[in-house]
Amino acid sequence: MEVEAKLAEYPELTSDKVIDLIHWFKREATAMEVATVASNPDIQDSYRQFRDRHLDKLSTGEIFLATGLGMILIIVVAILIAVP
Repeated sequence: MEVEAKLAEYPELTSDKVIDLIHWFKREATAMEVATVASNPDIQDSYRQFRDRHLDKLSTGEIFLATGLGMILIIVVAILIAVP
């Protein structure tokens, strides 16, 4: 209920509260808890805004990892094609 109360105030939350929410969603929340929060009609708009701005973005590390894996895949395919 604390999470829902914070989301009801979003986007007028302090940065500390936003960080707390991000931590809760990424590290502590179960799938059932997230589903319960997401299905609350009173905070759906705030939840969607919060999710779009803070949870659904790729981090810099994830972008570098995806780029590196893509480059490795291209190199491996190029080697397999070049070597008879």
